[in-house]
Amino acid sequence: MKDSNIMQASPAATGEMFRLGWLSARPALVDGAIIALTVVFGLQTIRVLLPSLIWVAGNSMHLNSIELGLIGLATFLVSFTAGPLLRSRNVSSAMLVAAGGVGLLRLVLQILDDPLINLILAIAGTALFIVFIPLSFEIIRHRTGQAGFFIFGFLAGFLFDTVINGTFGTYDLAWQIGLVPILVSSVLVAALGLALFAGRRPGNAEPSQATPPAGAPRLRALAWAAIGPFMFLQMELFQSIPRIATLTGWALPSAFLWTIASQVAGFGAASLLLSRPGGRIWSWALISGPALFVLLVLPGYQTSSLASTTFAAVIFVGQIALVTLLTIIVIGIMEGTGQSTGSSVVAANGTGMVVFVALVFGYYAAYDMSLPYANTLLEPIAVLMVALAAIGVSFARRSERTSYHPVWAVPAVSLLFLIVPLTPAAIWNTPEPVVGDGFPVRIMSYNLASGFSRGGDLNMENIARVVEDGRADIVALQEVSRGWLISGRMDMLTWLSQRLDMPYVSGPTETLWGNAILSRYPIIEYANYELQPQTLNLLRGFTRAVIDVGGGNRLNVITTHLHQINADVEIRQLQVDSILEVWNKAGQTVILGDLNADPESQEMEMLRQAGFIDCAAFLSPSPATTTVDNRRLDYIWITPDLEVTEFTVPKTDASDHLPIIALIGG
Repeated sequence: MKDSNIMQASPAATGEMFRLGWLSARPALVDGAIIALTVVFGLQTIRVLLPSLIWVAGNSMHLNSIELGLIGLATFLVSFTAGPLLRSRNVSSAMLVAAGGVGLLRLVLQILDDPLINLILAIAGTALFIVFIPLSFEIIRHRTGQAGFFIFGFLAGFLFDTVINGTFGTYDLAWQIGLVPILVSSVLVAALGLALFAGRRPGNAEPSQATPPAGAPRLRALAWAAIGPFMFLQMELFQSIPRIATLTGWALPSAFLWTIASQVAGFGAASLLLSRPGGRIWSWALISGPALFVLLVLPGYQTSSLASTTFAAVIFVGQIALVTLLTIIVIGIMEGTGQSTGSSVVAANGTGMVVFVALVFGYYAAYDMSLPYANTLLEPIAVLMVALAAIGVSFARRSERTSYHPVWAVPAVSLLFLIVPLTPAAIWNTPEPVVGDGFPVRIMSYNLASGFSRGGDLNMENIARVVEDGRADIVALQEVSRGWLISGRMDMLTWLSQRLDMPYVSGPTETLWGNAILSRYPIIEYANYELQPQTLNLLRGFTRAVIDVGGGNRLNVITTHLHQINADVEIRQLQVDSILEVWNKAGQTVILGDLNADPESQEMEMLRQAGFIDCAAFLSPSPATTTVDNRRLDYIWITPDLEVTEFTVPKTDASDHLPIIALIGG
């Protein structure tokens, strides 16, 4: 009777059983898919968590940098809870639940549109992800001892994440609202669910519960602490399409292609190492570690002063070296299958995650407070951590000769991902200026708060609509992020330029943050200037552009974002004086931006004394331009040979500042 029932199963059910049976018969593929998709969701969730801590917990709940760091630290300390799970009766189930939980929380985060709830979801999803990592590592180590099974799944997760991020113009899916983002996320979660269902194993596949023996395997397992610095380097640098685009000057699709190419090259390096894992593995570590360190301490490395080809080479060679070091670490720990190193892996993983938090918050806290180091040192320090771990583990196993299966199929398949950037490149539109009709010209100043709304969510579409509704011909922008990890690692300027079809000039005051100008009319020339003092935690500057508005008229546009500390009046006066010196009494000039000073302040009086006219002076009462404390900090000043015929301050929560718009006549 039982056989008869099976024979009468529906064709759809039979097909499903066949597909699951096909997957179940390929455990390496299933395990790799589980690891890769969980890594994708984990990385996306972390990129929601970090900015949400700043913009929701920080700005909305008024927590300081130290308190935010403690929340982040508490989240990543959860990784140590993987220890009890490894000692449980069913480690595989715990790993599958953690992976499934990451995927489901990521999907719920996609659907909901509440910043506070999404912060909570991101904390929970991140906690599950960092627990998943040591569980999956130890399960793969116990089942196969094949380093390639884990390393390629893990690296594939970073590659898939880059593909998704680049395809959507570096605007992370998790922040986007709409049918397409929900459908894409749902398909990925469904794929993870299918892999999890096919990846169920019988109980005898569990890691050993025996007391871990002392000796080399346990000591080698401590090298897994390098996972934190590795993730920091990938997310902050080697996987950052905006950073590569900004520092090379390439169009975003070109940077996208180069990022994928470097990751595919990393796959090749891992395959080469896995196919020859003999005693000379230490030589790979001794070459890759110092080479990577040297690359990241090159003079001018942190700025665009390096030639674009030089920086591109740093990314390509650096990615290969970094992946090589991680592969060496995994090989060293994976050896000795049958001996439990789980407790050491968990301890090392937890330590690595604490280091990750310290590196991220240490990097960005330097822009907010005075610290006894330059954040430019943190990337080389992270490299040293990974390199020392790889060198140590390679010397610990130099006499061993473990044989690995050929794994060249994986990098061969990864070559197909080089096709993906061709689509964004094919539809890429370089905005072209239009010929103007002369005055009047509509001009806007807008502080974007790194793209985050007053509530704390990253919604670039709302910002784009605010600019569109303002019908401005020239838009001066402040607080423009072009790849900061704590701002979602998005190239806001390129995205807005594409979305609004407006050419731009960038005026960074930090490498990936600062001012910018969008203009429908031709920008004849422009220059960026530093503002003193150069000892500020967050450096300031201004951009001067000459714009042809048509009819034989040219408008001089100066945009800036002055120092923000209320009590530092003398610093802002020094900065205003520097701007006036560069202005040099030129006619038809507009100075605009977030000046961080009240209308009656001495800083603004300096502009009046120089002859500038406040475009909002005729309005009573003076309009507030911030949504948090209702102060007027944003201005449009014009020289007497211009006139203002209209001034508006549209109400919107798209940023914690309001846009200001003036219609300027000649």
